[in-house]
Amino acid sequence: MGKAKQWFYANKDDIDTWAKCSKTFLAKIFPIGKTNALREKISNFQQHKDEIIPEAWERFQEYILEWPHHVMEDWLLMQGFYHGLTKKSHEQLDATVGGAYMSLTINNAKALMEKMASNQGWSKDNIQHCKKSEEVK
Repeated sequence: MGKAKQWFYANKDDIDTWAKCSKTFLAKIFPIGKTNALREKISNFQQHKDEIIPEAWERFQEYILEWPHHVMEDWLLMQGFYHGLTKKSHEQLDATVGGAYMSLTINNAKALMEKMASNQGWSKDNIQHCKKSEEVK
């Protein structure tokens, strides 16, 4: 916060509109190399081998938050997320919605992902605990 405030006051005479301020600030904070790296993280998103869907969603959301000026439309983000998931995760999501996950509206798809991410029943610990309990029987 302190550096941003110093930057603003040092440049306030050159910045007379919000558009100029945000563009100049983002260019300072997000150089091209960093922007390209973040764009690639989002565009080439892949679910990790042992990562459950909610964890993948949370990681994907972290990537988006790292790059606040991404200007990628929601439909493209959701499509990229879905295509970065494993085949097993595709099947799980399709079964959850009773059809094709990609047929959901953007708002419904995002709401489902947020609901899954907040549902404690999807945690790895609970899944592993259930598997161990079944093995004991």
